[in-house]
Amino acid sequence: MTQLHHPFVVKFYGICDRIVNNEQTAGYDEERKYMVIELASGGSLEGKIEAAELIKKLLKTQPNNKTEMPITKMDMVKWSLQIAAGMAYIHSRGFIHRDIKPQNILVNDSNNALICDLGTVKDCKPGAPTYDSHLIDKYLAMELAAIKEANPEAPPLMTKRLGTPLYMSPEQHMDKDDYTNAVDIWAYGVLLVRLFTLSWPYPSNVTSKQLKIHIARNELRPYDVKIEDLPHPDLKGVIDGCLMYHASGRLSFVQIELRLSKILKELKEMEQTKPSDNGEMKTNEYTTSHDGTVFTLPGDGAEASEGEEDIYSVASPFDKKTNEYITAQDGTVFTLPSRK
Repeated sequence: MTQLHHPFVVKFYGICDRIVNNEQTAGYDEERKYMVIELASGGSLEGKIEAAELIKKLLKTQPNNKTEMPITKMDMVKWSLQIAAGMAYIHSRGFIHRDIKPQNILVNDSNNALICDLGTVKDCKPGAPTYDSHLIDKYLAMELAAIKEANPEAPPLMTKRLGTPLYMSPEQHMDKDDYTNAVDIWAYGVLLVRLFTLSWPYPSNVTSKQLKIHIARNELRPYDVKIEDLPHPDLKGVIDGCLMYHASGRLSFVQIELRLSKILKELKEMEQTKPSDNGEMKTNEYTTSHDGTVFTLPGDGAEASEGEEDIYSVASPFDKKTNEYITAQDGTVFTLPSRK
């Protein structure tokens, strides 16, 4: 965790010791270690989905109910993009997460998604341990060490049956020990099904054993999300591209990030030109970067009004800025009006 630094990966601050005395320790004092991480006051993405799921069911039974959904379609797309950006970074550093699911995505007080629970992360960089000694027993560790010694050039060996069955890929359900980072792409695709449908990605009565057998055989697949149920038609291609049965056919997180950046940009443009409640049109007087910073564009050399951030004077930590333009994380270049 100490090697990963990204705005959409939870920050790790260190380890602390604490004496615990409760039912789990049978009344005895026991020293335990705890990880200190960034505060995410919004809870988990799964919590957000469950709250929205309840409201969705309520509105079906009470059509005239004016209760608003706790999350918007724009939130869904933004979080999807942020998770993809964080995972693209994790993969670029040579790591595999291996347990991507809504429970392992936190939401901070800026309403941004943070990838967490990095205890199952596998380091696949050259020179890294070739097996997960902290996740297996000592006898299996000795066996794997002997295999590695006999074939030093062999690829890293992956721990079998690691992850959450609902989000595990076909190759993981086959108990393969040579899977790649494509398992994260599959899990992310299942997460998108859960997020955009606000329902379970598989039949609710399916068992873990059935998941293992039938996903491995490609006989059971996540629900097919309909284009009309998505805020943008191109999201269908992203979801389908994540859920290809063969790992080699799946999209990469870099590709996903680029596609979602374009989708989010188009949705924002549609939102800005959408008539407001009083019939007025929204204007393009500001732009928002991926870190949530809102830049007000001064017109005709005017200074930003009180309470607004002037784009010339604000340096976002996640965007490159010069005196003439700003480039957002999604690659969009915003040209600034000349300052008089």
